[in-house]
Amino acid sequence: MFKRKTGRYQPMSHQGHANSRVQFMNCLNVLACFAVICLHCSQVVFRPSASITWYYSVVMQSVFIFAVPIFFMLSGANLLGYRKRYSTKTFFKKRLKKTLVALIVGSALVYCITCFCPELFCRVPRRFSLLDFVSLFLNNEIEPIYWFFYVILVVYLMTPLLSLLADSKKVLLYAILLLGFASSVLPFLSRYVPAFLFLQSLFGAQALTGGITFFLLGYYLQNYAPRQRPAPCVLAFALFTALMIAATIAINLDAVQQPDISYEGFFSNAFSFFSIGASSALFLLFKSAEPRFQQLSSAHKSVLQRLSSASLGVYVIHLLVMDYIAFVLPHPWSISMTIEPPVVYLITVVIVMIAQSAWTAGKKGLARGKASLSRS
Repeated sequence: MFKRKTGRYQPMSHQGHANSRVQFMNCLNVLACFAVICLHCSQVVFRPSASITWYYSVVMQSVFIFAVPIFFMLSGANLLGYRKRYSTKTFFKKRLKKTLVALIVGSALVYCITCFCPELFCRVPRRFSLLDFVSLFLNNEIEPIYWFFYVILVVYLMTPLLSLLADSKKVLLYAILLLGFASSVLPFLSRYVPAFLFLQSLFGAQALTGGITFFLLGYYLQNYAPRQRPAPCVLAFALFTALMIAATIAINLDAVQQPDISYEGFFSNAFSFFSIGASSALFLLFKSAEPRFQQLSSAHKSVLQRLSSASLGVYVIHLLVMDYIAFVLPHPWSISMTIEPPVVYLITVVIVMIAQSAWTAGKKGLARGKASLSRS
């Protein structure tokens, strides 16, 4: 994955091998998107109880917590080296525009629903006000799961600076270790040793430092880490996930017995050191399977690409689909955590693909209209 040159390691050029990267990343993107739905279908985890349902929800939360880390890692793997492909202006135009439009459109949709038909989506009603929308939007109070967009937008704004680390393996690794320490180790230390609280506060928001950690880590694993055999990756993922499950159950034993005690998700959050280990193992596992992905037929690769391209839209609207299903067909948590995830994913993908096709057709029609006017 890297070559020796002038006494130091350099990332290998991927020219001519674009497809070899895209296939496993597309597959990971689709899996991470489905994992997000699984996380939101197992929210009963926040109501600890001595029931099989709750213990199963802990397992789901731990197994699928890689969702957001993988999104950050894929972004970093694809974008940290953007300077080799296009200018910073083009980078901002391509990435900021796409993400910001998704955030604004999604927020406007959710806000209008809460104002005009909240009961259909099990939402708390609001009174429509443009100033209210702006205030809620700026504070991420319209749809809490959109926090990811706010963080990734800040990461994109920092990418021109972060990209300067791309060609230095040692400096990049140092940045990953430093930020990983700030986002994963310091919170652990300050939880049990209050003397570390001030030091933790110096590094700012965990979501941002954690997001940057995964962003850099994705590029590092893609360009500097040698391809691993599948078995160690599977074992590492299973080990970190099992530790996450055990630790989460252990710190919630009191909450299980006493309903007035809140759920503790400290060890099973997206930025815990267990999550870093599990997400890295999963990334390397899919990277190791790239030769198999390349053996897929063109039709299968096309489907994978199409599903991957729908992931942003799926993230934006899947919670609305879940809420509408809950309104139309109320169901127990046992259904939510088994049947609902694939159903929600399929319905949401279909909606997003229809919207994408309509948008493409509209743009083509507008372009033809402009061309006709110019000729006349």
